[in-house]
Amino acid sequence: MRQLATPATHEKRVVPRYRLNLPILLRWHNGETYTCGGFTRDVSTKGVFVLCSEKLPLNTTVEIEILLPTSGKIPGRALKSTGRVVRTYDENEGEGIALEGHFGQSEFPDPRARPAVQ
Repeated sequence: MRQLATPATHEKRVVPRYRLNLPILLRWHNGETYTCGGFTRDVSTKGVFVLCSEKLPLNTTVEIEILLPTSGKIPGRALKSTGRVVRTYDENEGEGIALEGHFGQSEFPDPRARPAVQ
């Protein structure tokens, strides 16, 4: 029996990534403060891949701000985290950087939640 295709690489990520194209701002310090913008390629609760032309060194600490759009009556927000550069440009993924950061807890309230009764 002939196998038609085999995966080129084995997926090592434990947390699923979601393909999202959202604007993102990055800030880091190296004697001076630097800021650059780009777009997310994929996002998970543990990190994000950012499509951008900046070449940041590995392990650089980065302030991350993903800009969430307005949705109906829900205003847009910024999802903020601090992360570090764990991988840079990969020709299979496009020019960019992989950042490890924690996005597991929302810092803003669920608009559907009812206020607590006191």
